[in-house]
Amino acid sequence: MWYVISVLLTVFAAVQKCSCIALPLVFGHFFTQRRTVAVVITIFIVTITYHIPGLSLYRWGEYFDHRRNRTRRGYGWINRPLGLKLNITTDWINFIFVPFTSEGVIIVCVIIMTMKLRQAATSYDSWFKCNTWRRKEKYRYSFGHPESTKPESGHIVFAREHP
Repeated sequence: MWYVISVLLTVFAAVQKCSCIALPLVFGHFFTQRRTVAVVITIFIVTITYHIPGLSLYRWGEYFDHRRNRTRRGYGWINRPLGLKLNITTDWINFIFVPFTSEGVIIVCVIIMTMKLRQAATSYDSWFKCNTWRRKEKYRYSFGHPESTKPESGHIVFAREHP
């Protein structure tokens, strides 16, 4: 049960991070603090509710152990055939369906984040190159004091050109 809760919380965090990168302008409207708390509480309630039937088939009592030919106290199934069927079903869902589905969702989130971050990096690089070129146009380079025309003063002064 706790494994499923941790997997689902990890998926929710991945979707939240992916939405933050992919949809930065509307992220605040989708993932408010109130909705996040509601989703986390819902994950806990649904997971615990899903596991209640399996947990209710167990009881504390005396059981006869046929291999050792003795009675022992323990925690076991009330209805063994139903318990076995339910155990197989919940194991399939808990250990095959939930992990592989969540892994697929996380992989899709990583792909989307990678594409968006690459797109942002290339647009930033093109913007930076464009503005660097403009910056070079706006500044003139002279040696020495800005009013001085002697280049032999020894240091570089960056002075902004007047428009």
